[in-house]
Amino acid sequence: MIFPKITELELPKQDSNVIKDLGKTFLYDFKKREFILKDGKPIEAVGKKDIEIWIEKVLRTQKNRWKIYDEVDYGTTIEDLIVGHSYPKSFLESELKREITQEVLKHPRIESLTNWDFIRVNDKLRVIFTVNLYDGDFIKQEVSF
Repeated sequence: MIFPKITELELPKQDSNVIKDLGKTFLYDFKKREFILKDGKPIEAVGKKDIEIWIEKVLRTQKNRWKIYDEVDYGTTIEDLIVGHSYPKSFLESELKREITQEVLKHPRIESLTNWDFIRVNDKLRVIFTVNLYDGDFIKQEVSF
């Protein structure tokens, strides 16, 4: 017999790090710290805006701080890197890239992050990067801490 006998079909394993059900995302003004409303109701974010807001929310959520996220691996430890520390610039940038990439790539539509830029102005840090989507599109993302 030329062909091996196959007794069961092996399916590719799903990546357990990818978040499957992201739910709805609503437009949010992070500077004012409030939802954007129309006729008193929050407006659902769609398309790339949905991804932008999801990224900002996950990066601004401190991991292990809120009970609502106890059952899921959501958020970052970016605050621990920035607040009260003066790490060398190369170490801080490397760790921020690692942490941000690790968390953002959990979104099922995001393929990679590129074109990093870190700008420190006084006590604020702006992190700018390109979010490359699986469909070939991209988003220029900026988050300030």
